[in-house]
Amino acid sequence: NQDDRKVLQDYFDKIFADLNKIDDNIIKSEAYFKFALFKDDEGKTQDALNFYKKSIDMCKDGSVNLYLSSCYSNISAIYEEQNQTDLAIQYIQYALNVDSENNNLEGIYYCNSQMADLLKREDRTLAKKYYLNAINTAKMLNDDFYVASSLINYGDFCYDINDNETAVKQYVNAKRYINKEVAQENIKKIDVRLEDLKIKMGKNKYLNVVEDFQNNGYQ
Repeated sequence: NQDDRKVLQDYFDKIFADLNKIDDNIIKSEAYFKFALFKDDEGKTQDALNFYKKSIDMCKDGSVNLYLSSCYSNISAIYEEQNQTDLAIQYIQYALNVDSENNNLEGIYYCNSQMADLLKREDRTLAKKYYLNAINTAKMLNDDFYVASSLINYGDFCYDINDNETAVKQYVNAKRYINKEVAQENIKKIDVRLEDLKIKMGKNKYLNVVEDFQNNGYQ
């Protein structure tokens, strides 16, 4: 609410008043990042952009700046909202570079997923690469939720471009990873898509694809 925001603004005003006395750029980077989050939450995207970039300027070494990748990915999200796809792609690539250099698998998973979604209307071949990277990273994390989500996302992509057989395989595979951790709405969504694909492909071809994948395709 408004009172809470006023308290937060006063808190940051006090911090920034003391920042010039501090030589530690990591502390400054953290302060700018958290203020950027505050402005982002308020919907003041230009202020958020400015402070995310100030945070980055304080320290571009991702091995010591724990907020660097998040700055890049949050900037990407803002540019995506503004339909500046090229800039969104550029900044999520920066985030992916940082996470890859630091072997941050969760960050790598997130960035690959975001990159795939950004590219799906720009370059289908590249988008496929990033969807598959997200699936592989989710499996490295050994996280059923991430694996199921990444398979569903890739299945949706294949569904939208009428790559029906591949879509069926992703949805069937995803159901193996779905448990109580994943919302039941995902199961319903998959079942609706599979029924639609059965109609589009014809029942016999659909069943053949499912049977072949269940016998030979699971990884």
